[in-house]
Amino acid sequence: MRTLRGLRRLVRLAVVGLFVAAVATELAKPEEERTWHGRVGGVVPYDFRPPTWERIRSAYWNPDSDSLFTDRVFGVGWAVNLYCALAERWRKRNTGMLENINPANLDLKLYRELCARYGGKFTAGRLDGELVASELEGGGGSDAGGARHAQCVERAVRRWRRHVPGRERCARC
Repeated sequence: MRTLRGLRRLVRLAVVGLFVAAVATELAKPEEERTWHGRVGGVVPYDFRPPTWERIRSAYWNPDSDSLFTDRVFGVGWAVNLYCALAERWRKRNTGMLENINPANLDLKLYRELCARYGGKFTAGRLDGELVASELEGGGGSDAGGARHAQCVERAVRRWRRHVPGRERCARC
C-alpha cells in the first residue's frame, strides 16, 4: 500500500513538473511567439489553447490515424485514440477470430504433440486413448484423471477448513 502511495505521489510530482515546464517554456518566448502548444523537452506534448470539437474528435476518435496515443486536447500528456483501440480489439476478437479458439476445431494431433513436448510430468501418460473433456480442462487424459483431480480439490478444501481460524473441523478432517 505504501508503494502505491509513493508511486502516486511520484506521478503527481511528474505531472506538476511537466505542467510547470510547459508554462515556463511558453512564458520564456516573446509574447507574439507564444502558441501555447508544443512539447516539453521535445517529447511530452502540451496544449493550453481552448479545445475545439475538431481537436477533440481528432484526439479521441481518429480513423485516419494508426496511433493509439495522440496529443491531448488540453493539458499535458497524451490522449487515447479510442477508434484505434477498438479497431485493434475487434480485429483480434471478432466472431471470425473466435473460431480459432473453438474446441471443436482443435487439431488433436498437434495438441497431443505439443503436450508431449512441453507438458513434462504433468501430461506424461495422460494423453493416451480418446480425448475427454477433462483433458482440455487440465484434469488429465482419462476419466480416472478427472476423478483424481476431484480428489485433489476435496483435499485442498479440507486443508483450507483446517487452517482458517474460527472454522469448525468436520468429522473427516
